Amino acid sequence: MAPKVDTEFVVAPPQPTRNPMGSQPPMMSGGSIPMAEKRILGAIFPLHGMGYFLKITDRIDRIEKVAGQFDSVVATFDVDPQTKRPVSSLPEGWTVGPGDDFADAKIAIPIQGEKPLMMTVTSLPAPPLSDWDNYLLAQVNRWRGQVGLSELSLEGLKESLTPIARSGSEVPAYVFDKKGEGSSVLSPNPSTPATNNPKDPPATPEQARKLAYDLPANWSELPARPFQLAAFRIPGENGSSDGEIVVSEAIDSPLENCKMWAQQILKVDDPAVLEQFSAKMIEQAEAISAMQREAKLYSIRSSDASDASCLTIVTIPSEKPPQAVFVKMKSGLRMSEEQKSNLLSFVKTMRWE
Repeated sequence: MAPKVDTEFVVAPPQPTRNPMGSQPPMMSGGSIPMAEKRILGAIFPLHGMGYFLKITDRIDRIEKVAGQFDSVVATFDVDPQTKRPVSSLPEGWTVGPGDDFADAKIAIPIQGEKPLMMTVTSLPAPPLSDWDNYLLAQVNRWRGQVGLSELSLEGLKESLTPIARSGSEVPAYVFDKKGEGSSVLSPNPSTPATNNPKDPPATPEQARKLAYDLPANWSELPARPFQLAAFRIPGENGSSDGEIVVSEAIDSPLENCKMWAQQILKVDDPAVLEQFSAKMIEQAEAISAMQREAKLYSIRSSDASDASCLTIVTIPSEKPPQAVFVKMKSGLRMSEEQKSNLLSFVKTMRWE
């Protein structure tokens, strides 16, 4: 039975529309590719003030047939700033087609004797280049979730990607090439320099100050990992798992963030399903007070079971949009309900000193 949408602002998991046996491996959009055979080849780069994404999702062997052409496409890729239609030269046979609700355009890539591959071209609002690494991290972690990989920290981000120089841009494109179940298909090319791209972005005014807070009685501090402002443990009771709370800064892109959170909890990969439930999460987000600003509280759970996986996230606008402070609690459903009042009290006490 699916959980009800109630005053606790919890989004129910989707009802399965495919996989009636309930025992098949996770699939990509369209339900046709087992995770073990799935590969994502993509690139992320700034262009015309936006963040651009080229992405091919298909079987490992099919993508391998065109992978050798991908880097050159990325290096010279351009669009008409008004129509967002690709205008750069493409390899012979690559055909630009219209987009849809998710993509600005789709490029069909021929494979002899097989149906074409499809590369989507998508653009999203982007931050200043000084904040590009944080933006890149959020998008890369979203793609990693789609092939069953764990999230990276900012410290390990660049080692997982291949930089591709782009004429006229101080920030290179970064190529993401991963297959399902955690194996890298291609390793980064160490001979390609990522010029003018610092390992870590410059500190913002908020990062230069110390984050202070009043800690609830049963929370204990954990060592903060790279890209975290703070981390805490909530002890489980009666044999239940501990909860974890992480405070970090990232780009506040509600729809894309909700898609990433939904993937982590609901374990689905269908863009239409993620779009639907992310829109519902945004619609049902609760307005709260945190750090003397209006913040948003999001929550999503995998089922009604007391030990079901649950994410509860507070997003707090920063002094430097589109950055935001995120307070993310990962726990079982029962703990999330019991700790909600503590979480709300905690974020009210957060402050920069």
